[in-house]
Amino acid sequence: MKKIILIPVFVVLITTFFLSCEKVTTETEEENFPPSIISVTADRTSVYGGEKIHLFCVATDPDDNQITYEWVDGGAGIFYSNGSSSVVWEAPESENDFIVVIHVFVRDEEETATESISINVLANDEPEEPEDSEDSYYVKYVCDDAYVSEEYPDENYGDEPNLATGPGYYAYLRFDIQDVSDYINMNNLSSIEDVEIRMAKGYNNTAVKPIGTTLVYGISWGETLWMEEFINYNDMPQHEGEIVELQDIIFEVDGIVAFNVKDDFLHKVQVHNYYCVMITTPAPNVNSACSFYSKELGVIYPEYGDAATPVLWIKYKSN
Repeated sequence: MKKIILIPVFVVLITTFFLSCEKVTTETEEENFPPSIISVTADRTSVYGGEKIHLFCVATDPDDNQITYEWVDGGAGIFYSNGSSSVVWEAPESENDFIVVIHVFVRDEEETATESISINVLANDEPEEPEDSEDSYYVKYVCDDAYVSEEYPDENYGDEPNLATGPGYYAYLRFDIQDVSDYINMNNLSSIEDVEIRMAKGYNNTAVKPIGTTLVYGISWGETLWMEEFINYNDMPQHEGEIVELQDIIFEVDGIVAFNVKDDFLHKVQVHNYYCVMITTPAPNVNSACSFYSKELGVIYPEYGDAATPVLWIKYKSN
């Protein structure tokens, strides 16, 4: 006679419960990491009330999530086009000097990172400009940028996120200025007060950061029709004389470098459709990466947007 073994129902239920719990604990969701803010900078950190400055935030997301930006100053000033990685901020009028702390919040779908920058707002004790004359700005992002290499003369580097300028490297910028007359009275070029090329220093992960003098050279009208997709060392545009020299630039990600090109620009804006320059850092203290960010950075890493794109910044008086 066969024996019948009975397994109590509660044993089966307990076994099923523990197996189920084990399955749940092994199927954990992937952790979402917050965005990482690399830098928050401004083209100026001291301004008079009513003046405008550019603010830049460079951030990434380790999970490659889409990120958004929000700039907050506690209601002190005015943001123009808030919501992007680069914004224009207008300082409030004041009879006394004070400090405004501007925060930027970078968010993905779940997490938020925040960083701040302090701006010194100076009292408006300067003589007031006539009511019919005020500062205006013409801002133009670069249309072509690339670098060439003396060591690899046949190579094209037009799609790189950096513009190398170290020994044997030459960076080229080209700005389309055909519509400049829409912003500036071409019959009164004396209204132009400043012309700067502003560039963000590129990434450098070396232990010792290179320091060097960066030189900017002009490009003649006949050499302005190059394109970033094809330029290399063998056929690079020939440059003219030196127009700017900035000494002791430290090549690490810590802000914007401004090259004053006013005299050269005024000489060429009347006859050129494009404005071009060549930039090089021939002898840094350390023979390693001397570079600026290119416009391709925002294409390869969309979270950068236009924050690191080289820009032509023209300040002029408008009536």
